[in-house]
Order: sequence, then C-alpha cells, then structure tokens
Amino acid sequence: MLQVGRGARFRGAIRGKGVALIFGEMEGETEFFGDLVVASGGRVHIRGKVLRMRIEGSAGGRIRVRENLDLAPGGILSGEIEAGWIQVAEGARVDALVRVRPARREQDSAGGKPQDQAPKSDR
Repeated sequence: MLQVGRGARFRGAIRGKGVALIFGEMEGETEFFGDLVVASGGRVHIRGKVLRMRIEGSAGGRIRVRENLDLAPGGILSGEIEAGWIQVAEGARVDALVRVRPARREQDSAGGKPQDQAPKSDR
C-alpha cells in the first residue's frame, strides 16, 4: 500500500499493485494495477494507467482507467481520460475529454470467439 499524507507532495513514478491512497499531492507517471483513491483535499496530476480509480478530491492528466472510474460528490476531474466505465455523482465536476471503452473480453484458449459470446449457427 502506498499513502501520500495530507500536506505531503510526491513527484515521480509509481508502479505496482495494491492500493494507493492520496491525501496530499502526487504528480508523475503511473503503471498501477490496483486502486488509486484520491481523498477529499487530495490532488493528483498523472500520466499513465491504473486499474480502478475513485476521486473525492481533484485528478487530472492523461489517465487510462482499465476498469471503473468513480467520481464522488465534490470530486473534480480534468484532462484526457479513458475508462472502462465511469460513474459521476451529483456535485462532481468534469472538465475533461472522457472516452468510455469497456475492456476487451479475453478470448478462449483456442483463440476463437470471446468467451461471453455464443457461437453462431451455420443454418
């Protein structure tokens, strides 16, 4: 777990998995396979990828969220964002280019159709 406390500033790259809680400020590159939580009063400006993200504070940059992005009441989102899906609560603010692109489904081991699709009949 990574935590940036209130009043603290982190500048650099984070890579790994788990949970990152940002109460202070963070700026840099990310390749994070876990949950990035920007707490109320926290601010991030990042470029990179995260698995899931919750914003209660302020977040901006060029961010690709592989799964879900949750923007809480009072949260602020800016920049260029791509997410599998996004939930925006009442009272949140979005000043961003947002693309919603669900994650691609894994193909079966034979390299055929995605597993959630039934095969078509030849009739």
